[in-house]
Amino acid sequence: FDPTRFRILPSDLGIREYAQYLDTSNVVVSGDTMPLHLSMALGKKVLALFGPTSMEEIAVHDGEKIGKRIDCHTCYKKTCNLVDTCMTRITVEDVSGGVKRLLHNLPSA
Repeated sequence: FDPTRFRILPSDLGIREYAQYLDTSNVVVSGDTMPLHLSMALGKKVLALFGPTSMEEIAVHDGEKIGKRIDCHTCYKKTCNLVDTCMTRITVEDVSGGVKRLLHNLPSA
């Protein structure tokens, strides 16, 4: 598990630039955003992180979904005043475990 092999993409890329970066990835970790949907369209393995949006509305065919339910689940708000939010409940261990499982299931080169 080599942390130097990870990339955080800037948010100001155009869709073609995003597609080029995503197409070189083995696994894409993303919230319910354009990169997630573009990665799925490119046939990439995805680890989809869900907070205020509905994980039931998105079918992930090659990957996993992570979301933590709280009382206000699926509020669709862009900001939150809670201290313990649906996104802060997603732990580093949740994400790293999901990435490890997806990488383990990659076809041999």
